Amino acid sequence: DMQRDDPDNPVWQAMEIVFLTFYFFEAVGKLAVFGCGWYFLGEDHLWNWFDLTCLLLSLGDLVIFIYVEISQVENPLDLQTLMLVKMLRLARLARLVRTLRFAIFYELKLMVLGVISGMRVLAWAMVLLALLIYAAAIATTSMFGGDERVPEMRSLSRSWFTLFRCFTDGCAAYDGTPLSERLYDIYGVWWVVPYVFLFVGITLGLFNLIMAIFIDNVMASQMQRKLQEISNTAKSVEIDIKESLLRLTLQSKSNGVPPDVEQEIIHLDDHYHSNLARVRAKFDLLVNAEIVVTKAAFLSWLKDREFLAVLKDADIETANESGIYEVLDADMSNTLSIEEVYVGLMRLRGPIAKSEIVGLILRLRHVTTLVAEMSRKRE
Repeated sequence: DMQRDDPDNPVWQAMEIVFLTFYFFEAVGKLAVFGCGWYFLGEDHLWNWFDLTCLLLSLGDLVIFIYVEISQVENPLDLQTLMLVKMLRLARLARLVRTLRFAIFYELKLMVLGVISGMRVLAWAMVLLALLIYAAAIATTSMFGGDERVPEMRSLSRSWFTLFRCFTDGCAAYDGTPLSERLYDIYGVWWVVPYVFLFVGITLGLFNLIMAIFIDNVMASQMQRKLQEISNTAKSVEIDIKESLLRLTLQSKSNGVPPDVEQEIIHLDDHYHSNLARVRAKFDLLVNAEIVVTKAAFLSWLKDREFLAVLKDADIETANESGIYEVLDADMSNTLSIEEVYVGLMRLRGPIAKSEIVGLILRLRHVTTLVAEMSRKRE
């Protein structure tokens, strides 16, 4: 209410400066902590560039606003300056896009990306619909264009738009009466038969075809984005899963980690500057120790909230706990090694890809060939 009654109140400008200061120190803090390389070329570089663009627009808005307030000079450029300020303030609405980064808006992000990926399908759908209706408009204009009783078909453009309304909104004449009924009374079956076939073909055929292609395109794009995201986040997920397995294995006394191995793992904290290299070295020591993970121990791990959060971020389904263990226990030994747990969890990420199915078929074919050769040798 205060902004509506007094939009020039200095309180609003003060609030804008406060938020601008917050965004400024956020960007400076990221640059100081992570460095310029990560900020401009790292995993989230596109979001960082977007944040920086919004920040520069806000700074430009503030500079122009201060200039206008201080100068107070009436000249022809004032109107252009004020229009530029308004455009910059509208551009700040792009900050709302940042909300798509949060998990609570994940479904909204999927819908936005789905619409964007389906824009090409919708564009070609409009072209196809326009061409079909245009061809029908040529025929109706030729048939009914000279009839004064049908002003809706007087010209090609009028016929085009009228037929578009008939297939989408409602086939109404200029006076509000049903146009299809009027044409039936005047021309009889010469109008009804083509209209019915064209109406059924467009509404039941073309529209459903467009919807099916649009959904298929969105689903395929979503699958590609998911697989690309899995590929891009492979290193970060590797670190998270290995760190979780190290923590859970060292905490669990039932796994029997040798004391010397545990001490070596702890001493590696001071030997590597790279977190990825340090985690990999620790994990290799744990693998070489040949730790055995029982089913009871693994199921207890699935009760750990931090471990479940890591699996959720890695897009690994954890609803069927016993099913996960059975999948990881490929040799059916009823025990798991640390390497089996890690490799199996990494393979469980995301949806099933076509390459995985084809790879499985090729491996089975290779095994079949080996078995056939062994059988021939024995004979």
